[in-house]
Amino acid sequence: MKPILAFFLLMFMVSACGQKQEAGTQAHKTEITEQASEQSAEKPSGETAQVTEAAPVNKYCMVVSEHEVDPKVTLEYKGTVYGFCCEDCIPKFKKDPEKYISAFKKRNGAKEL
Repeated sequence: MKPILAFFLLMFMVSACGQKQEAGTQAHKTEITEQASEQSAEKPSGETAQVTEAAPVNKYCMVVSEHEVDPKVTLEYKGTVYGFCCEDCIPKFKKDPEKYISAFKKRNGAKEL
């Protein structure tokens, strides 16, 4: 009888632990969402919302030029919409946008946008 009680006690403890972990995970997701909202409010001058309806000027990612653009992953910078292959490339672009724009212009025959 004791082994059966020990088994049920163990199952109860594991179940309660899983519920705590789910609650902690949800709180962490909420915290990440709040941080992302705060960071998007602190944009450098010349940069606007990431979600735009205009098509990007580039066919290949501004950061990883071998990858095609995901049309849903864009950023407007100084009135021009640029496309990226994934969300991870946007912060890299934001660190030095002029570097990536210059490389883009070189790849495309130095024509003005």
